[in-house]
Amino acid sequence: MKTHGVVRFWDDEYGWGVIDSAPTPGGCWTHFSVVEVAGYRSLTTGQEVDLEWEANEAGAKLLMQYWDLEPLSEYYLEDSFVLDLQATPGKFSIALDFVLREGHPQCAPPLQGEQCSYRKGCLVFSDVKEVSWSGQGRIKPAIDANDEIDYGGIDSFTIEHDVYRLEGDFGLVEVSAASVGVELEEPMTTGPKVSS
Repeated sequence: MKTHGVVRFWDDEYGWGVIDSAPTPGGCWTHFSVVEVAGYRSLTTGQEVDLEWEANEAGAKLLMQYWDLEPLSEYYLEDSFVLDLQATPGKFSIALDFVLREGHPQCAPPLQGEQCSYRKGCLVFSDVKEVSWSGQGRIKPAIDANDEIDYGGIDSFTIEHDVYRLEGDFGLVEVSAASVGVELEEPMTTGPKVSS
């Protein structure tokens, strides 16, 4: 089906993005291989486009991506770094060095030597009924430049009904919870300590 839409997000490095339009609530995922432009196949956030889209197969389960949720729409989790995972009764949290998208109100120019605007915080799942974590320990966590443990990134984060499914170097985590949100730490007012 044909329609008109606006590019919500585009990642040139990976060659994919999301286009919003009235007949595609939640957005329409697209890949550079189907972009019809001369030269380098790329789109720009905010660009108006004409698109052809296909509906899911009949009977397909409702499956959402994390960026479809308002509290997560201004974060780019694929390049965020997982620092810790913790479970307590009724709550599951993942400490992250979040990548803030340009639309995030606290996004700042990247620090020297970095490509993204990072901010420490936690991805917090509330009113948790069940947590399943498989593949723990399949890789040894790295130690980053700040001597912090780094469990890699979140390669995939999908939602089906009330089950949040996250996968990365840390394994596969499935969380049955009422909601998910982000709690950011206060920004540093001074730079990190450097020993001479």
